Amino acid sequence: MIFDVPDPKVTMTYLQQLQNIDIPISSLMRTRVYEQTFENGTTDTTAHNATQTVQSTEVYAGDYALEVTIASGNTGYIETPQRPVSPNQKVTFAYAHKEDTNITDIKLVVVWYRASGGIISTEEYTLTPSTSWQVDNRTTTAPSKAATMSLRMQGTAGTSDGTYYLDEITIDLVGQIYRVDGQGNIMVAIETEDVDMAKDATLSAFSDKFPSAVALSDALANPTTTIVGSALLGWDSAASNWERIQTDGSGRLKVWLG
Repeated sequence: MIFDVPDPKVTMTYLQQLQNIDIPISSLMRTRVYEQTFENGTTDTTAHNATQTVQSTEVYAGDYALEVTIASGNTGYIETPQRPVSPNQKVTFAYAHKEDTNITDIKLVVVWYRASGGIISTEEYTLTPSTSWQVDNRTTTAPSKAATMSLRMQGTAGTSDGTYYLDEITIDLVGQIYRVDGQGNIMVAIETEDVDMAKDATLSAFSDKFPSAVALSDALANPTTTIVGSALLGWDSAASNWERIQTDGSGRLKVWLG
């Protein structure tokens, strides 16, 4: 019987490419917190120094899209409603857009808000104006004090009034963030239920947050990688860092009831 022995150099090179054997399971989750397709013929966006109209002549998908008009020589934008976000939460967003030849500049602006309502900061992405539909998407990370966010689609008109069109606007939270204490124990808010009931309800709520091994292996480039529960990360807001979520000797999640 003949055995093929792997070249040690090849094996070492492969292992060096695996940056982290412990896969953060929570990073596989996506939670959609905003979607605007304009298919009901209305919009929840607000216009600033611009006019907006839901119309059916120029559309990317479906039957309706948003038309935004800006007066010559002006810059204006439309803004989505604010959506909740956790500090240090990764967020991905996308939208389809199309501009006429009078739009000289087009930008996507991410606005981060404090819990009190004030703006923490903004992030600007300069896009390329196009007379045909194109989809742009970005992924970024919320600031440490962020509580909500919104998107602004901004345009600048040249010597004549300019028009651009928007469709299929989405905002997704990437990953599931759990708050933990300094020891990595999940923090649970107890409200009106008694403690015993809260424990049961909490663990039941967590049960569908963890994909099965089969589902994980289908989603990972290397299905033979060992997935360990402690690879789940929770955000310790007091220390402003990530902690591994802890389990007891039986693999049960440790929860801090406070």
